[in-house]
Amino acid sequence: MLHEILLCLLGNPGSLFRVIGNNIQLRDDIPMFHSHEVGLINKLASIGSNFRRLNAFALTNFSTKSLYIRAVIYGVEELLNIYRKKICEIENDVLRNPQATLASIKFRINNYFYILPDVLAICLEADQLRDTRILNVINDQLASGKAVSEWAVRLLQFHCHKVFFSQTAAWLLHGLLVDNNEEYFIQKSLNQKTTGSESDIDSGTQVYNDADNTTHYEAVAPEMDDRVNTAQRFRVMSDLLPTYITPTMAEKIRFIGECVRMFQHDSRNKKRYTSFFTKEEMYSSDLQKLSEKKQFDVRGFERVVEGMRMHVAEELWVLIVEFSDITATYHQLRDYFLLGNGQLITLFIMLARPVLNGTAINSNTQHDLNHALTRASALLNPLSEETDIEGQRVSLIVDYPESDRQPCTPTKPQPGPKERRSQAWGLISLKYVPQWPLHFVFSSTVLDRYNRVFKLLINIKQVDIALNQSWADLMTLKRTHLARYLPLLALTRSHMAFVLENLYYYLQEDVLSSNFERMLRRVNGTRDFESLLVENEKFLSLIMIQSFIDMQPVREAVMSLLDVCYLYHRLVEKLPQSESFDAKHRDLFERLTRNFNKHCSNLYRTLTSIMGYQPNPYLCQLLLRLDYNGYFSQNNGHLINFSLADSNTT
Repeated sequence: MLHEILLCLLGNPGSLFRVIGNNIQLRDDIPMFHSHEVGLINKLASIGSNFRRLNAFALTNFSTKSLYIRAVIYGVEELLNIYRKKICEIENDVLRNPQATLASIKFRINNYFYILPDVLAICLEADQLRDTRILNVINDQLASGKAVSEWAVRLLQFHCHKVFFSQTAAWLLHGLLVDNNEEYFIQKSLNQKTTGSESDIDSGTQVYNDADNTTHYEAVAPEMDDRVNTAQRFRVMSDLLPTYITPTMAEKIRFIGECVRMFQHDSRNKKRYTSFFTKEEMYSSDLQKLSEKKQFDVRGFERVVEGMRMHVAEELWVLIVEFSDITATYHQLRDYFLLGNGQLITLFIMLARPVLNGTAINSNTQHDLNHALTRASALLNPLSEETDIEGQRVSLIVDYPESDRQPCTPTKPQPGPKERRSQAWGLISLKYVPQWPLHFVFSSTVLDRYNRVFKLLINIKQVDIALNQSWADLMTLKRTHLARYLPLLALTRSHMAFVLENLYYYLQEDVLSSNFERMLRRVNGTRDFESLLVENEKFLSLIMIQSFIDMQPVREAVMSLLDVCYLYHRLVEKLPQSESFDAKHRDLFERLTRNFNKHCSNLYRTLTSIMGYQPNPYLCQLLLRLDYNGYFSQNNGHLINFSLADSNTT
């Protein structure tokens, strides 16, 4: 009878027991047992039921592709082997001692009443997850405080951590994502996911060595130049993070792996990274030691990762700042996106004005504008053999209105050429293709923010140039019958130019130049790539804030002023061909001056109201430039305090 019970403890029902669902129970047609013995035997049979289910779980999932399920299976197999040895010991004792009782057997395996159910619960939940969330399930079980089953749960955790350390080591040391089933917390970006044959490691490569259950670190170091695509970007899956890996630590791990991929890809300059690759064995040894510990050493892991991050960040800083000359790239962006000293953009605007003012925007506009930019660059640098335009790193793109992309419909009339020409400059943006590896710094998001500043600056600059051209047009009226209107028109132009030139000077000198020089000093002063990114982000944030680009009331007031000034330029441009300054012209001029005063007043009130509840030095600087002698504030922003009647009187 005792042998039948021992067989039941190993999941074999035999002749005394039967299987009902997932449970093994004593047969009801055996009358030889007392009711108390039946209860004790069925309780022992519950251990056999859990053993049977664990064994079935291991056999069913033995060929699974999930690395973490396989790790759980290895832990379950080791636990069941310990349990089998225990049953064999009990069997030997029963053979030597015929007086053994059920109570003695129960006493010797009493702990397994708690161990096997806890391990089975982990297996059942892990079977639903099949990724790094299994580590959280195990960690939650350990946090329950069951001392009896702690060693068994830690056995599963140890095997799962082997897989975790293997994947982490492959990523940190070689930039490889050993994860065909998307189990790891670092994954390819949504638009760059690949299928099995395109992954860094094919499905035949195993993190686990089935023979001796040891971790493979060196087995995942292939020839990187042919197999790693550094254009791929990766992301941290926060829902797959183990609870003891913080989001900050996960981002550091992602950053290190992406940098290592880049180092491996730069096969032409491998000597640059000699100091990093010479420490690879040391880092591998540190990770190996951590993986062999029975408990996860959080502080030790963070210390190793932080050491690698600092080393990689310094290597990447050297690559980007010294070898790739990021300072020259910053100056290129300063010249194009932030207009630099104004020489290039002035030439471009003069060459592009016939394109944008002469005809409506069409499919050839973008080509013509790029040709104008190429000519401007060539005129400015006549001795340069190859400009940035010729290298196709910088080009202009036109955001065509929907009306130009879609056919006209009777219910939605299309804007005419005049309306399109007045909005044309706001449709221009720059496209910049940074050289490798500067795309890590100048991402599409960063360049989009540069473009927002560029659109504001080029609008102000082209209207300012238009007002200067208006001065030349006004000078041609000196010897005509319109000369008596010249003082009033010239004074109006002077007031408009005063506002625009002070606004542009504020943006270029007080905002861009000061922040740009400060940013360059800090970028060259640090030896940490992540600090470089922080300084780049600070620079962009500061110029966006100090340019009021995200402050809608100020931005709208400025754009309205630009529209009025541009319409004034169009009025003056047509005067030399006009026979007289008739009622139509006078009405338009009066309307322009009223609108200019209104928008100036609106801008002044907006700035002063912001100053009232959010005082800051850059806002004070702008108000000081606009109101240096108090005239602006005394007239509440109204600069033009005269009309055509004054000119008629004179």
